[in-house]
Amino acid sequence: MDKLRELTIVGAGNGGKALAGDLANKGWDVNLFEVPEFIGGLKEIMEKKEITVSENGVETTGKLKSVTTDIAAAVKGQKLIVV
Repeated sequence: MDKLRELTIVGAGNGGKALAGDLANKGWDVNLFEVPEFIGGLKEIMEKKEITVSENGVETTGKLKSVTTDIAAAVKGQKLIVV
């Protein structure tokens, strides 16, 4: 994968998930990180490594490279990190 199309998103709130899903749908390799205390609502995303996003009534599912609570693993080798 082109290193310029890889990134880590730190924070899996509504904005982080929306960005992760949108970029994954556009062919980016996306790592999604969340602190362990807030991971409860992300179990399904962690298991499937997918996020479904909806835009103008059209749903698409993006495949994520990883979803983790390990910040070192999430950012290892990344040039782009979105917080």
